[in-house]
Amino acid sequence: MRVRKAVQAVVRNGNLFLVVRKPDLRSGRKAWRLVKGGVDAGEGRRRAMLRELAEETGLKGRVGKKLHSYSYVFAGLRHEVTVFLVFAKGTPRFLDGELCGSGWVSAAKALRLLRWKDEKAAVRNALMAASRRMRRAKA
Repeated sequence: MRVRKAVQAVVRNGNLFLVVRKPDLRSGRKAWRLVKGGVDAGEGRRRAMLRELAEETGLKGRVGKKLHSYSYVFAGLRHEVTVFLVFAKGTPRFLDGELCGSGWVSAAKALRLLRWKDEKAAVRNALMAASRRMRRAKA
């Protein structure tokens, strides 16, 4: 089976998380998602993450730590996804025609809006990483 490498972002702006609304290919309906896209041949995952963020939203960001990874089979391909924490600010713009909505929302709202369990797991991992950083800073 062929493999498609992809990257996905848990984009943070302080305590807010970016969610984007776009067509979900599995269900055929629009769904709230995290920014995601493929890794081009010869491209590193972090560079691909920044490119996808810019292509989908027009935002520039800084890639942080790897939060999560998962895989699934769809359309005859095995999709291997690496999820990064990304820090960005600004108002997303719909540049590639794929998005039909976006918003900076609280973690609780992101967890309610997101459809897929692996995207929710990535947001939870981002919250745990922030909590660990805060505990270390206090020590």
